[in-house]
Amino acid sequence: MALDLNFRTGRVIAGRRLCTLQRRWQRLRGDERGYTVLDLGLSTWAFIGVAIVVVQLCLAIHARHVAHAAAADALRVAADYQSSAQAGERDGYTYLSQVAPHLLSSPSIIVTRTATTVTVTVRARVSALVPVTVTQTVTGPVERLGGAGTTRPVAAQGTR
Repeated sequence: MALDLNFRTGRVIAGRRLCTLQRRWQRLRGDERGYTVLDLGLSTWAFIGVAIVVVQLCLAIHARHVAHAAAADALRVAADYQSSAQAGERDGYTYLSQVAPHLLSSPSIIVTRTATTVTVTVRARVSALVPVTVTQTVTGPVERLGGAGTTRPVAAQGTR
């Protein structure tokens, strides 16, 4: 009678009994040949899917930041003293074409300038696998020369 070591418990058991236990264990476990390839194939596609979702989210967040920066740049130009809404719009399109020419497709920049405020809205689609639309709006005051109640030219204020 041959003695063998049981790796689970660390005990030495008889050879015949070991064969019986191994057969029972294999019967309970079933035949698992070939499942490693299947598991690897399924888990690889799951990993690729998660990676694509993460990249898409990063692109959308980056596109949002780029659109906000373009709106802020257009606001800065449009709010300047004696500037116009068209100048801010041109500057916004120039910013987008220089910073991210392929990230945002079909951008739309709308600049609205009143006597006291400027509002810039940038809307564009993110060039990605899943189409996402990004919209950013920025509002700021218009730069003016002198105070709110000034009626005389600034150079004549100090003379008597």
